[in-house]
Amino acid sequence: MEKAISKITVLEDIIQVKLGKVHKNSMFIADIFNIIASKNVDIDMISQIMLEDEVNLQITCDQDSQKALDEALELIRDKYKQIVITQDRMVSKVLVEGEGMRNTPGVAANVFNIFAEANIHILQVSTSLTSIDFLVNKKDLNVIVEAIKKEYQL
Repeated sequence: MEKAISKITVLEDIIQVKLGKVHKNSMFIADIFNIIASKNVDIDMISQIMLEDEVNLQITCDQDSQKALDEALELIRDKYKQIVITQDRMVSKVLVEGEGMRNTPGVAANVFNIFAEANIHILQVSTSLTSIDFLVNKKDLNVIVEAIKKEYQL
């Protein structure tokens, strides 16, 4: 039987951008992503939170994209004055992967328990059938990586 988690990857130089007060409209949201794409910013993580009257978006990209990202965000600010934009560059990404995740119930629960036991706050999460990506404060990176490695014998 395949291990549920067989690989852990760390990406340290990450930027998290939060866009608040985004109109709850697909055309509006598509335009935001088109503006970002026009500056060749490679977004690697997207979270969308639907609120009653608006949407909050969280995206991440590599810090090498900072200049292009700033240009895109300036265009967004100019076009959509109501959007509140914040950035955090003191974050890192922890990716856990494994083909065994596909047919193993409870893997996410177990990894969330590891975070809870280590008292590590998760800033953003993204999932697929065979991976979970966690965004954490840089200061917590080594603690959580070691805890996951220990639990899954990596």
